[in-house]
Amino acid sequence: MGAANAAQPSALVGRLVSSPIRRPGGRQLIEELISSLRDHGSPGLRLGVGHANRRAAGIYRHVGVTEMPVTDVHIFAMALTDPPV
Repeated sequence: MGAANAAQPSALVGRLVSSPIRRPGGRQLIEELISSLRDHGSPGLRLGVGHANRRAAGIYRHVGVTEMPVTDVHIFAMALTDPPV
C-alpha cells in the first residue's frame, strides 16, 4: 500500500448480486473479505447499500460494521486495525 493511501480505508465499490448475500454463506463471504483486508494491512472498510436492501444491511451490522449517519443510503465503516470482535 502506497504512502498516499496508507490512512485510507478500503472501499467496497460495485454492486453485489443479492443472491450470494441471501444464501447462508453471505455472512461468511463478508467475514472473509474483512479478514483478508485486515491481513493485507487495510486500516478500514467503507461500503454502501441502498435502504431497500435490508438483508445486506443486517449482515453488515451483525459482523460488526458500524452504520454511518446519512439519509439516502446505508453507509457502513469498520476499523480493521483493531482485533476482531
